[in-house]
Amino acid sequence: MLNKPIEHYHAMATIFGNCLATGKYAKATSDSLQIEATEIQDDPTEVNNGAAEANTSGNAAESSRSKPPQAKRARTCDADDDRMIPLITKSLDRLAAAIEKSSDSSAFATEILEDLWDNLSSLPGFEQEHLAHYYAYLCENVCIAKAFLNLDLTAKIVWVTTYISNHFK
Repeated sequence: MLNKPIEHYHAMATIFGNCLATGKYAKATSDSLQIEATEIQDDPTEVNNGAAEANTSGNAAESSRSKPPQAKRARTCDADDDRMIPLITKSLDRLAAAIEKSSDSSAFATEILEDLWDNLSSLPGFEQEHLAHYYAYLCENVCIAKAFLNLDLTAKIVWVTTYISNHFK
């Protein structure tokens, strides 16, 4: 089973690629995507008073360096993280303020809805079923309920009649 060729291997390799890291070189989903910053030290060529030593190997293709190579470092994302912290903090503050504001509006909605059913049931000429349906609509739409409570009796009757004619045909 191990040495059995995979059907359509070349087509899958073209689509998905075949250069994935495996074994100890592969990263798991829980591993960080950040690259560790490590210094890589090369063997620098000895420098004598600013002049490099002569190449004695006899191979003309080799060259000598006049100064040692710089230590190589992998780039890290620390600067990006530092810029993200104030942005995330500001966003979380705005979210907390919105949550507090919504809890205040729910208390406001409770005050409005206390008198709403008494107000609706006092309207003459409507069936209880229609008024209950309109009451549920007003409970879902607090702004409309607030406007409804500020209307005079004739306007309230017009609003309820319009709602009933649109929803009960």
